[in-house]
Amino acid sequence: MNLELFIAKKIISGKNESQKSSKAIVKVATFSIALGLTIMILSLAILNGYRNEISSKVIGFDSHIQISNFDNSNYDSYPINQDQPFIQELDTIPEIKHIQVYAFKSGIINSKEGIYGIFLKGVDEGFNWDFFESKLVEGNKLSYSDTSKGEIVLSKFISQKLKLKLNDYLYIYFLKKDKKRIRKFHIVGIYETGLVDFDKIYALTNIDVIQKLNDWDSNQVGGFDLYLHNLDHLEELNDYVYEAIGSELISLTVNDIHPEIFSWLELQNVYVKIILVLMVLIASINIISTLLITILEGTTMVGVLKALGASNWSIQKIFIYQSVFILGKGILWGNVIGLGLALIQYHFSLITLSQESYFIDYVPIELNVIHILFLNFGLLVICTTTLIIPSYIVKRILPTRAIKIS
Repeated sequence: MNLELFIAKKIISGKNESQKSSKAIVKVATFSIALGLTIMILSLAILNGYRNEISSKVIGFDSHIQISNFDNSNYDSYPINQDQPFIQELDTIPEIKHIQVYAFKSGIINSKEGIYGIFLKGVDEGFNWDFFESKLVEGNKLSYSDTSKGEIVLSKFISQKLKLKLNDYLYIYFLKKDKKRIRKFHIVGIYETGLVDFDKIYALTNIDVIQKLNDWDSNQVGGFDLYLHNLDHLEELNDYVYEAIGSELISLTVNDIHPEIFSWLELQNVYVKIILVLMVLIASINIISTLLITILEGTTMVGVLKALGASNWSIQKIFIYQSVFILGKGILWGNVIGLGLALIQYHFSLITLSQESYFIDYVPIELNVIHILFLNFGLLVICTTTLIIPSYIVKRILPTRAIKIS
């Protein structure tokens, strides 16, 4: 039988009136640990959710890796041949989920509300519509039929600004050297992603339109979009792609294309790390304070145990067990509250945000089991380890003096 554990349980379950003050402090310590863990769980869940939501939106527009002509300087790209020898090689890489072609063309919309600059992204039948279909608020995706060459999918931002509606027609002016070309487009879909900087400028149309406007043949495209299963090996895969495509082409990751967005997301990651460190520090200080108070209030018990022959380490373990019980209770409640609040927000999206400021209209949640386990284990180990140092105060308590004072 573990005598130290038995005594610790008796102390925790006891109803000694002389320990009212320490019991109040124990409750405060338990509450602070639970609150700290709740904040840590929510912080990580929100960070993961927000980062994944924003990343998926940016990648939805521009893919994980883009291959284009090395001489490109803007969205009106130099063409490359669609039949490239490296495509078959890249298709065999398990981490690459999908490869598609694209072409960009800048233009100016002319409407009754005025003129407006726009970037048209031309896509073909191999385009992955998963992202844009989930963001369509009206209409449908491009149909790619012989009669659909003038179809366009416009953003809600542009349509509202220019007072255009689904099934309306619009005219877009394109400049090529000294020539001006005009094309009529039929609005077949309206999307909204919440990424205002992208919604302000992007529209989708058939790649045949871009090819004709640029005087390209049907085998010429602006580049290739590579979609991966995840971001885990993005840089390593980009290095491999860069070597495979040759010197005339260049491959860029989504981080390279939009460094300002991903630098901002990385900054949020730093903030969360600071919060985690502070919460662990506060929890450690609270549990240490609780341990010191319980030791001071149990001075008489320490003296009696020493007089009966108990060793210092044996008595230390009693108070450490007691503190671990308090820590465990706080961690349990922290998980219940933190995970409960996270799941409520995940399913019901009760807390909303300004989409113009945060690119999303609700607080996103993504729970990662490994992160939750790491938080629990890390908090338990760090706080338990810090308990050993203050427990050494037991060594300074003399049995004769402790019993005499009592």
